[in-house]
Amino acid sequence: MIVKFFKHGKNQKKPLRAVKNSVGYLFSDKDANGQQRAVEPALMRGSVQEFSDVVGYGKFAGRYTSGVLSFAENNIPDEVQEEIISDFEKTLLPGLEHDQYSSLWVKHQDKGRLELHFMFAGEELHTNKRLNAYYHRADITRINAWKDAVNVEYSLHDPNSPSNKQPNLHAKNLPKDKKELVEKLTEHMIHVMGQGHIEPNREGILHELKSLNLEVSRETKKSISIKNPDGGQNIRLKGSLWEQDFKGARHTRETVERRDKEYNEQSQERARIARNRVNELCERRERLNRKKYAKPEPMARIRPDNSPISRVNVRNSYGSRGDALPRKQSHRDHTPRSPEPSPVPAVSGDKQPEVLPTIKKEKESDADTNRKRNNEIYGEFLERIRRKRRSLKRILGGIFQTAKSSLGKSKEYGEKLQHDNRILRDNLEKLREFGRESENHRKDAQRIANKLKRAKSKDYPRMDYHPKW
Repeated sequence: MIVKFFKHGKNQKKPLRAVKNSVGYLFSDKDANGQQRAVEPALMRGSVQEFSDVVGYGKFAGRYTSGVLSFAENNIPDEVQEEIISDFEKTLLPGLEHDQYSSLWVKHQDKGRLELHFMFAGEELHTNKRLNAYYHRADITRINAWKDAVNVEYSLHDPNSPSNKQPNLHAKNLPKDKKELVEKLTEHMIHVMGQGHIEPNREGILHELKSLNLEVSRETKKSISIKNPDGGQNIRLKGSLWEQDFKGARHTRETVERRDKEYNEQSQERARIARNRVNELCERRERLNRKKYAKPEPMARIRPDNSPISRVNVRNSYGSRGDALPRKQSHRDHTPRSPEPSPVPAVSGDKQPEVLPTIKKEKESDADTNRKRNNEIYGEFLERIRRKRRSLKRILGGIFQTAKSSLGKSKEYGEKLQHDNRILRDNLEKLREFGRESENHRKDAQRIANKLKRAKSKDYPRMDYHPKW
């Protein structure tokens, strides 16, 4: 089993669309590739309507945490699935009860394996505070320890086992050309190491990559990154083959079987250590959650019975000047009357008061109490949603009226602009006519000037010398 958290759940601009798409995918009859599911999804735990209301209309609308528990097995009993779900919720949200958060669990079995998809709303239902179910830096250690413990306790497929490690790992969303390049590189490295052309370690792998004209951009303990020959983002090579401590002798069949046997012999001890680590981290997180999401305590109700002690307690609670049961004052007749018999018998100083029998109400079960509490919380939540809808309706009404008036003014401005545009076109046409006329006048003037120039040159000869007077 592996635990994976998704990056969805941060669409605050369109929360209704976000929750519709997420819940719709979980219950859709087609998978992410658009292919028909062989097995229909099944609801394991939670209410779709309640979860959609919290995410769509809550104080932190559009915020939720989603992920999946993926199992290699497909025949896990339903009771075991329920136990794993309950244990996961206690580990993920320690210190919180079921009525403090809204969750949704859906089962998928269409890929030949079991997948338990989960979603947690981003709002605590009692305090209406932000509830971030998973923060990677703070929770990854606790979740990984829980995963290691559960894999051993329920004898599930362990991805950390030496026999289950793969020589090459790549992201699902990796482009097809890059995926083919990574697979061919893996096959090539295994082949050349089998032929003995390179040393079966990281130094030999790096030397072979350089001989293939591939530039290494980064080296880590678990991977090697190379530059894309076609340009673009670097390609990350991840898996047992590309690890820093890779040694060919450790990956032979006999060595893997021996390491796998030793790994299985130490499984119970690893599970015990992992479970203790989970309990320790859960205690720390539980203290923080109880402090941050403390439930408001209900007000104590005073219900006096027929005993004198209860009457005194109630009188003290109301104040020393009044009785628990106020007397009716008469303003008509002020004559003294004989004292009425008290329902409480007189008690001597040395005798304990006799307590009259009281009617005891049957104690409600925890399920009834939780159901009533959930109904009250859900009712308050729906009322808050109705108020927000009414306020949103008023806001939208104002926006509609403003937009309507703006459209009317825009129409008037448009008509005025069209009128001014027609006047401007007429004026431009007149200017063009004036321009053409002025050009004709200029040409006529030029012709007349040329005629006058030629006439002067014929009548009066040119003098190249000063005349003598």
